[in-house]
Amino acid sequence: MRRSPLALLVLLVCATPALALDMLHKSVSFSRQFIVYCDNANARAQIASFADETKKNVLGLLDQPDKWKLPVVITVKPAEAANPSDTPCNVQICATEEGAKIAIDVTLGDDPREIRFEHQLVRAVLLDLAYRDHPPDAGSSYAEPPAWLIEGAVEISHRRESGPDTEVFKTLLDSEHLPRLADFLAQNAASLEGSSLQLYDACAMSLVQLLVDLPDGRASLLDLLRHLQRNNDDHLGALIQRFPILGATTQSVEKWWTLSIARLAAANRYEGFSLQESEQRLAPLLTFDIPIDKSGATKKFTIDEFNEYRKLPASRSALTQVSANLLALGTQSSPLFRPVILDYQKISSDLAHGKLHRIGERLAAAAQYRELVLSRMDQIADYLNWFEATQLTTKSDSFDDYMKTAKSLANEKTDREDPITRYMDVVQQQTE
Repeated sequence: MRRSPLALLVLLVCATPALALDMLHKSVSFSRQFIVYCDNANARAQIASFADETKKNVLGLLDQPDKWKLPVVITVKPAEAANPSDTPCNVQICATEEGAKIAIDVTLGDDPREIRFEHQLVRAVLLDLAYRDHPPDAGSSYAEPPAWLIEGAVEISHRRESGPDTEVFKTLLDSEHLPRLADFLAQNAASLEGSSLQLYDACAMSLVQLLVDLPDGRASLLDLLRHLQRNNDDHLGALIQRFPILGATTQSVEKWWTLSIARLAAANRYEGFSLQESEQRLAPLLTFDIPIDKSGATKKFTIDEFNEYRKLPASRSALTQVSANLLALGTQSSPLFRPVILDYQKISSDLAHGKLHRIGERLAAAAQYRELVLSRMDQIADYLNWFEATQLTTKSDSFDDYMKTAKSLANEKTDREDPITRYMDVVQQQTE
C-alpha cells in the first residue's frame, strides 16, 4: 500500500521556490505518455526515449497495443533539491483535477543504481495496464504489480538474446535449494541483494516466460494484473485462479514449477528442442503405467485408451503426473509442436478430473496435427535440400562431398563395352 497520492501531488506542485524545478524544463515522449521534468535538456530527451522503449518491451511481452490512459510524469531533481527523507525513486498513482496520473519522483544521489529506473518505468506501465479503467480515488490505497512480474519483465528485456543463466538453476538443483513457488511469489525483492537477488531475478524471468508461453498465457497474465486488488496476499491462489491449466491444487502447481526449473537447468530454453526432439520426448509421455490392483501390479496404457483405464482408482494420480510432464515439456519444445503438446496436457488434465466431453475427437485432432506437422516439415526439408543442390547460384557446403563424389565418378574412365555403355557414350557426344 502506497503513501497518499495527494501528498506527492502537493510536493510536486507546491514545492518551495528555492527547491522547485523550472516547470518550463519539460519534454514529452514520442508516445505522449511520458512527461519529463529535468533541468538538463539532453537528459530529458534520453529519459523520454528510454521510457518509450521500456514501455514497448512490456507491451510486447503481454501482446498489448499502446492504448495508454494514465500519463506518467517523471520528475528528476538533484539530491540537494530533495528532502532528506525522500527515497531515491518513488512511483505512485496521483489523483488530480485533470484526472489520474502516475508520478515517478527521482532523486539523483551518489549511486544511480539505487534508483533502478528501468524497474520503476516497468512498474508505471504495469500500473497503467492495471488501473487505466478504474484508477483509485485520491488518498485511497491500491495494490502494486507483483515484484516478480516487474523483475521478470526487466530480465527478459535484458536477456532477449542470451536467455537465462542455466548455471544458476543447475546450482539450485544440485544444492536442493530451489524455492517453493509459494515462497518465491511472497518474497520481498526489495530486501534482497547479491546472489539472493540474482537468484530472484532468474526465477522471476523464468516464471514470467513460462507463463506467457502457456495457451492464453499473456491474456491470463493481464487478467491477473487487472485484478490486483482482489488478490490480497494469496499470491499462489491468484496464480491458480488465472492459470487453471497449471492444475487446481498447490501440489500440481509446485510440481510444474519444479519440473520447469529442472528443464531450464538442463538446457537453454531459448534454443529449445528441434521438431524431431520434441516428438521423441512427447511419444513416451503418452504411454504410462497405472496400478491395476492392490498388489501393486501395473499395466501400460496409451492416452487414447481412456475407456479402459478411466475407472481405475490410480488413474487420476497417473494422469496428473502426465499432465505435469507435458506442461514442462511444452516450455522447451519446438514452437511448431508446442500447441499439440499443450493440447495433450489439457486432455490429460481433463481426464484426471473425469471430464470426458469430446475427448475422443480432441485426441484424434491432436494426433492429426502432430502427424501433419512432422510430414510437412519433412517435405519442406526435402524441397530445401533439392533447391539448394540444384537452383541456388551460391551454395552452402552441405553438398560438397556429394558433388565431389559425383564428379569423380563422372570423370572415371571405364573399359566397359556393353550396349548400354556404348549407347550412353553416343548420347553424351550428341549433347556436347
